[in-house]
Amino acid sequence: MYTGQHGMTANTLKRIVLGAGTIHKNLTLGSNNSFNFDNSVMFATSGGNSLEIVGMLYDIPIDGVGVKVQGTTIKTGETGTLTVNALEMSPELLEYQLFGTMADLKPLAGYSSGTTGEKIESKHYVENLAYVGETAADRKPVIIVFERALCTSGLKVDGKSNEANVLPVTFEAYAQPNVNTRLTSLGIHIYFPESSTVTQSAASAAAVTK
Repeated sequence: MYTGQHGMTANTLKRIVLGAGTIHKNLTLGSNNSFNFDNSVMFATSGGNSLEIVGMLYDIPIDGVGVKVQGTTIKTGETGTLTVNALEMSPELLEYQLFGTMADLKPLAGYSSGTTGEKIESKHYVENLAYVGETAADRKPVIIVFERALCTSGLKVDGKSNEANVLPVTFEAYAQPNVNTRLTSLGIHIYFPESSTVTQSAASAAAVTK
């Protein structure tokens, strides 16, 4: 950095995330220590994507205290939302949007058939829904994974002449029912690449202490 002029450091470009990112389902880490990016992508997008994770906070009211005081704000829960602009309509996406089943019944040659559902079933939750971006300098993936998510936006199609339809879709993160946990965290997983500079500094520090 140059004091008083800018805050750019040797790590700045390694910490800038570029682009709209890609959207994945069933993203898993294999035995070769790599993710199945190619096999898990859900659809192409157009117009960008938005990810938001927000903690639910409660401020303890104390008589006579007129400011926020460290330790009196308690995290009581959290929400995770991924809003995407899908460029592809598919039977799979329609099932998530409409809580239905697009069965291969073939009442009409060349078509799958389905209806909107009457209830939310386990198959309507998306497992390991992930947003994947990449850093500017070395194009390393930045990965944020919702263990389980549900489409809460339904289906909306705004068709325009001479334009591809873009489907706005919102997924919200859900925790799995578990009587042995407090159920105040969604268990969202974040994988952020370590920069070579940070790694080298840590290695140097470790060598000095030996």
